[in-house]
Amino acid sequence: MTSADIHHRNLFPYTHFSIGMDKAFEQLELLSNNSNTKYPPYNIVHNKDETYTIEIALAGFSKKDIEVEYFDSMLTVRSFEKEDESEVNYLHKGISKRTFQKEFKLSDDIEVTNVAMKDGML
Repeated sequence: MTSADIHHRNLFPYTHFSIGMDKAFEQLELLSNNSNTKYPPYNIVHNKDETYTIEIALAGFSKKDIEVEYFDSMLTVRSFEKEDESEVNYLHKGISKRTFQKEFKLSDDIEVTNVAMKDGML
């Protein structure tokens, strides 16, 4: 038994009861191992009209810095490489503007209808 098998067994102790659910458990493990889950911070809101809103805090980014893609039930939000800031002389730089890619696996019956950026929130 490899260390990956032990990790998988410890992370999902009920996999031996879930014949045919391998793909679902693989997705959960992939999400749990994603080191980029904390940046940028985000909210997922379940609205009263049975819709969902994903809010992502993007202080310091503009629309041209962000790409949103929806393909094969995967919503991907990513930033582009930073522009050269060699001419900027910061006395203090507290707003992080690092590159990121955040993915959300959506149910097959979810439809993405709108993407908007307002006041630093996508």
